This record gives sequence, structure tokens and C-alpha cells, in this order.
Amino acid sequence: MLGMLHPVLKSRWLAMVVHGGLWLLLLLGLTSFHGTSPYYHDTDVFRGQPQVLPPVTHLGELYSPQAMVPRITKTNVNSPFYTRYFVPAPAPAPPPPPTTRKIEITYLGFFKAEGAPKKSMVRIIDTFVITPVGALLVTNLFVANATMQSLTLTNHAGLTNLLPMNVKTTVEVPL
Repeated sequence: MLGMLHPVLKSRWLAMVVHGGLWLLLLLGLTSFHGTSPYYHDTDVFRGQPQVLPPVTHLGELYSPQAMVPRITKTNVNSPFYTRYFVPAPAPAPPPPPTTRKIEITYLGFFKAEGAPKKSMVRIIDTFVITPVGALLVTNLFVANATMQSLTLTNHAGLTNLLPMNVKTTVEVPL
């Protein structure tokens, strides 16, 4: 758009029209436009019906000490400025205590004496336990079977855990 307007602004005829218009305004300004000045004079005040005043006779009662007492005593009332936005959220309830715990069990092998049942050697966390097959190993876990490669543990619900030889296995037991 600037490309189209540029030649018009540089044209000679536009400069002549603007120059002539300014001389015309100067001439009219000096001759005061051949007009008359406005007529200023005092006007008569319109005397219509009197304006009805608002009832202000009871305003004194609004600011009396007796009117302020009930407002001061109501301190626990919610105001427009009362908000619970900035009150921190209540702390979450603590989680219930765990009912199970995880222990590391390593199966180390078994041995059998003549006339006695198989006895398995198990490392529970850092202690060594030797227990016969069918006996209680830890809470709710019994030794079901012991072989050269694995140990089978079971509980009262019939769930079994298979522990391979010399591998730490994490088992969950009730407290």
C-alpha cells in the first residue's frame, strides 16, 4: 500500500492544493470568517417544582453508639472477605500398619540321617535355620518338600513358593 501512496504524496498537484488550502484558511482566519460572535447574557433560572430530598433524618441513628454495638459483638460471622482458600489441606490419614513383611530366604540344601526325615538348610535374612520337611519355617510357611535343586514352601491357604538352590528369594509373610 505504501508503494501506491508514495507517488501521490510526491506529486506536484497535491503540494499546490495543500498550499492553496493553507492560504485560504489564513485569509478566512484573518477576516474572522464573516460571522458574528455568540450572544452571551444572563438567563433566568427556571423555577419549577422543588426537588424531593431523600429522607436523611434517620442517618444520625445509623452512626449512633447504640447501632454499632450489635455489629461489634458479631465477630464469628462470615464476612465477604472470609475465605478458606489459604487454609492448608488437612493432613492425610496415616496408612494402616502393614499386615505382612518381606523376608529374604536362601535355600542352601538338605541332608538326611538314617531313620530321620529330610532336614533342609535355609538362610533367613542373616540366620541359618535347619528344619525337617513338614515343620514350620517362618510365620505361616511350612517346608513341603526339599530336593537337590529346589525347596517348596506352602501355607495354610495352599499357596506354594518354589525356592531354587543358592538364590535369594523374597517371600511375603504375615506378621
